[in-house]
Amino acid sequence: MKKSANNYQKRIFSAAFIAIIILVFCSCSNSNFLIRNGMSETQIFVSAQAGRPEKHAAYELQKYLQEISGCELPVTHIDDPDAKMIYVGFDGAPEPLLFGLNISEFGKEEYIIRTRGEDLLIAGGTPRGTLYGVLGFLSDHLGCRW
Repeated sequence: MKKSANNYQKRIFSAAFIAIIILVFCSCSNSNFLIRNGMSETQIFVSAQAGRPEKHAAYELQKYLQEISGCELPVTHIDDPDAKMIYVGFDGAPEPLLFGLNISEFGKEEYIIRTRGEDLLIAGGTPRGTLYGVLGFLSDHLGCRW
């Protein structure tokens, strides 16, 4: 009886181990990467009506992502729902990325970094929150140091 219980435990452990390996490999698809091998399908969106600090933040993000990866992501003012986007600033960001946020309550230097599907939102209060969000993203998530 004891030998049978050990075999059962070994089979359960093996099945659980295989399931974990499959889960890890299936969740690591190429679409989860912002830039891979110096190439990207991602664009940086900033509204044409955005203030000067937000536009500056978008171009700073573009500049440092290029320095990190060698890939220059285009900055656009046209939202393409079929493209992967990094939304810089609240203005023009799709509703699912804004869900539950009270934009008017953001402080001047407060920001949020949020993902939804393949899209990324970096936005904050005016005038400096969005710029601080971009700098925070670059330093906290990509290891940039100035």
